[in-house]
Amino acid sequence: MFKHFGPILIASIFLSIWVTAADINDRFREEEIIPDIIDDIALELQPINIAYPSSGVSVNLGNELRPSQVRVQPEVTWEADIGAFYTLLMSDPDAPSRDNPIRREVRHWLTMNINGTDINSGDTIFNYIGSGPPVTTGLHRYVFLLFKQESNNLNYDLVNGSVSIIDTSTRILINEFNLTLVGGNFFLAQFEGVAGLVNDKFRDEEIVPDILDALTVELQKLNVTYHSSGVGVDLGNVLTPSQVTDEPEITWEAQPDSFYTILMTDPDAPSRQAPTLREYRHWLVMNVNGTDLSSGDIIFPYMGSGPPEGTSLHRYVFLVLRQANGSLDYEMDDETLNRANTNTRSLISQFNLTLVGGDFFQAEYEGSAGTATINILMLSVFVFMNICVVFGIV
Repeated sequence: MFKHFGPILIASIFLSIWVTAADINDRFREEEIIPDIIDDIALELQPINIAYPSSGVSVNLGNELRPSQVRVQPEVTWEADIGAFYTLLMSDPDAPSRDNPIRREVRHWLTMNINGTDINSGDTIFNYIGSGPPVTTGLHRYVFLLFKQESNNLNYDLVNGSVSIIDTSTRILINEFNLTLVGGNFFLAQFEGVAGLVNDKFRDEEIVPDILDALTVELQKLNVTYHSSGVGVDLGNVLTPSQVTDEPEITWEAQPDSFYTILMTDPDAPSRQAPTLREYRHWLVMNVNGTDLSSGDIIFPYMGSGPPEGTSLHRYVFLVLRQANGSLDYEMDDETLNRANTNTRSLISQFNLTLVGGDFFQAEYEGSAGTATINILMLSVFVFMNICVVFGIV
């Protein structure tokens, strides 16, 4: 239950000892979680132990944590009754700000039908999304709530559950499923100021100018998480190809009623030293309504990293671009329909796109059986394209 905690285990033990049920109720009232998202309650709530092993921090009744510290799904434990089933919710009532919460609440995590404390046994309705307060919106409250279920087989879809993560209501969730609140915790977070870091890292690692022109606005840092392997993308961190085989979850601060294009590209094909096939397009989705990737048109399905042997580190760059003309009725030309020898600048110009956010990781040849097929395929594409160039076919 407490695997990989190390010092976090000690912190969790002390939290259980020193944080009492009365503390939780009082803190919920002081920080106006009561009444902003839940009604006042007579039952004294138990503390939920929430630890982020990836960053070595834990949640403690309103402590401030940075968005970069809470990007990966935490480990959560509580005192469960034998044979009981639970619902776990994480909610931000301060969208877009605490002073003007017109989009209250944003649902950051929802898992139902949890058997005891085994979160993996539950049904995940909304995957975990870390905090991401917009700039100048002050501190946000990120509230974890634990509910005991009367039934062990709640069906979210059958009770007209919303598929949106914004404009949600904890009170409605409680009433629809007859949930009993038994535990809670929360932390505070504000904009981390990482937008400037994205621009700086793009320049440091020569993403500007390799695929982008000079940046004139500060870019958002995207939240890119590979839930299947439990890793996140973080401005050039090194990830193995086996960690990024499955399509990631990607979120950002979207403007209302806006459409976006999502791009993942490798400018280092076949290598950074000799990028004769720059760029290789790993993922392209257009007409994404807000942050709902499932609403978009998939031009190229996601393909994980697969650097050929001996080509050293490749940069894998994620870009979010706002579509100035709304939903696009696009026609792809021959260049745009290729994965290899593509050009981000041309894509931006052709569809009148505005860059709003980015992130990237690095990867090199892994040599495992799981990535051998991808590596061979990528190398075959590179060789074929070079032959075509030599003989004037393309």
